Amino acid sequence: MRRRPLRVQALVLAGLLGALLLWAGQAGWRLVREALVRTVPVQASVVERRLPVEAWVLRREWVLTAGASGYLVPLVQGGQHVPKGAVVAEVVDRVERAALSQELEVLAQELARTDEALRAQSQAEAAFRREREEQEAALESQIAFAASFGRQAELESLLQLRSRLQAWAAEQEEALAAQRVALEAEKERLEERQRAVLRRLQSATDVIQAPEAGRFDLWVDGLEERLQPGRVEELTPRAVRALDSRTRRFAAGDRVVAGQPVGRLVDSHQVWLYLFLPSGHGLAEGRRLLFQPEGGPPVAGRVGRVVFFGEETGLLIELEAVPEAALTQRKVRGALILDRWEGAVVPVSALVAREGATGVLVEVGGRRLFTRVQVKGSDGVWAAVQGLPLGSSVVVNPRLLGERPAPAPAGDP
Repeated sequence: MRRRPLRVQALVLAGLLGALLLWAGQAGWRLVREALVRTVPVQASVVERRLPVEAWVLRREWVLTAGASGYLVPLVQGGQHVPKGAVVAEVVDRVERAALSQELEVLAQELARTDEALRAQSQAEAAFRREREEQEAALESQIAFAASFGRQAELESLLQLRSRLQAWAAEQEEALAAQRVALEAEKERLEERQRAVLRRLQSATDVIQAPEAGRFDLWVDGLEERLQPGRVEELTPRAVRALDSRTRRFAAGDRVVAGQPVGRLVDSHQVWLYLFLPSGHGLAEGRRLLFQPEGGPPVAGRVGRVVFFGEETGLLIELEAVPEAALTQRKVRGALILDRWEGAVVPVSALVAREGATGVLVEVGGRRLFTRVQVKGSDGVWAAVQGLPLGSSVVVNPRLLGERPAPAPAGDP
C-alpha cells in the first residue's frame, strides 16, 4: 500500500521538474532573442534601383584621310577641339618640295639679274636720249648760224649731217627697244615659271580640314563608320560582339599614302550608349534614367530607341551630357539608375505586415510599437519610406519576434 503513493509523488515531481525546465527554456530563449534583436536609427538618404551594364559608345564621327602621299605634319594637338573647316594637318612630299624649293631659289636669282639688266637698260636709254638731244641742239645752232650768214654750202652739209644723225638715232632707238622687249619677255617667262613652281609646291602639300566642329584625334580603330547611332538596326547582338577594334595611332613625320585614314573627328556635344538586355525588361522609348560610369558622376539620359532581336533587346540611350571617357573609349562600364527615391530610409528586412498593412517596429520607451509606413521604393536592401520621423529606432530583424515579413516592395529588382 505504501508503494503506490511513492509512485504518485514521483510522477508529480517529474511533471513539476518538466514544467520548470520548459519555463526555464522559454525564459532563456526570450533572453537570447532579446539579445539578438537589433535596431538602427532612421536616416535621410537616397535609394536607387541600379542595373550594372557594359555599353558601347556611339558617336557622330568622321574619318580624316590623306589626300596625297607624303609625310604627315599635324597642325593641331590630339584631343583638341577645332571649329568646322579648321586645317588640322598637312601631308607633305619632302623630296619634291626640296627640288621645287631649289628651283625657286634659282628662279629668284635669275629674276634678280633680269631686273638689274632692265635697270641698266633704262639708264642706257636715258643716256642716249640726253646725248641725242645735246647733239641735235648743237647741230640746230650751227644750221641757224650758216643760214643767217648765207653760207649755202655749209648749210647743205649741216642739213645732210642732221639727216644722217636722225637715221642713226632711229636705229639706236630701235635696237634699245628690242633689247627692252627681250628683257621684259625673259622676266615674264621667269615669273610665269615661278608661279608654276609655287602652284606645284602647294600641290605637294595637301591639307586635311575638319568637316565639322569637334574633337580631333590622331588615331583610328576602324569602327568609326560602323558604330553610328543611325545604324542600330544593323547592330545585332552577334554583329556587335564580333566587332574588332584595331587601333592605329599616327605622329608627325609618319609616311602616309593617298586615301589612307590618318585621324578622326568626334562630335563632342552628343553621345549615345548602346547595350543589350533580356527581352521583357520593361524599358520603353522615352523612359528617363541616369547612367553612372565607373568612377564618375551620374549623367541624365533617356531611352531613344528599343530594337528587338528575339531574346535580347538593344537599347539606344541618349545622354544629356558627355562624360570625357565617352569621347575616347568604345566601351564603358557603369550602372543604369532606373529609379531614385529620397527621404527616410530603413532596411527592407525591417518591413513587417499586420492585417494587410506594411509597417515597422519602432522602439519607444522600452516598447516596440507597430508603425504603418508607405514604401516609396526599394533596391532590395534598403527601402525609402514615408511616415517615420528621422532618428526613430526600428527593429531590423523582426522575424525573431514572430513578425511576418512584408511583401517585396515595389521597385525591387
